[in-house]
Amino acid sequence: MGNKHFEDLIRAYYSKKFSEFGPSPKGVDWNGIDSQHARFKMLVKHLEIEGNSTFLDFGCGYGELFTFLKGIDKSLDYLGYDIVETSIQTAKKIHSRSQANFVSVLPQLGDWDFVLMSGVFNVKGEVDEVEWGAYVVSTINSLLPRATKGISFNMLTTFSDVHFRKAHLYYVDPVELLSRLDMRPPYAVILDHSYPMWEYTVTILK
Repeated sequence: MGNKHFEDLIRAYYSKKFSEFGPSPKGVDWNGIDSQHARFKMLVKHLEIEGNSTFLDFGCGYGELFTFLKGIDKSLDYLGYDIVETSIQTAKKIHSRSQANFVSVLPQLGDWDFVLMSGVFNVKGEVDEVEWGAYVVSTINSLLPRATKGISFNMLTTFSDVHFRKAHLYYVDPVELLSRLDMRPPYAVILDHSYPMWEYTVTILK
């Protein structure tokens, strides 16, 4: 978001995954449905979701998070955004009978109760870590004002076994990341590093 070069790299990576595996967890670079939904549960764990909530799913893939959210709020107003056009077209077909909307261009105006991002920043490819980190912070900061109740996202953690890390993935110290976000009172910040994955979930409530 805001860096065409990085977005082109992301688009190429996920387009390849989707062409290989289709609308499935592996098609959006997850190992399986159980871990995918475990991350969804962490994203919404600290949110006070009521009826008719509005959501932006930033990096929606084929819309599996919409299916998950429907189990929590059947009357939700949902917008899924992804830069991979094939994923968006597939999501539209899968959820054609629902009230979900899917777009490949994020509206410049408007806001949502909640902004959710799952795995959006994990893949940096060959981009320098410092540059990618600046891109991550810039993207989150640009979305913070557009969430009226809360924003939630997950990141790979540096508190992990270095021998198992992959060079194309981005790992970041949670304290370092939080220190760079443009948060002002009365925001409440919840850092959840308690679940058995090499990642953490940040929830920022307003």
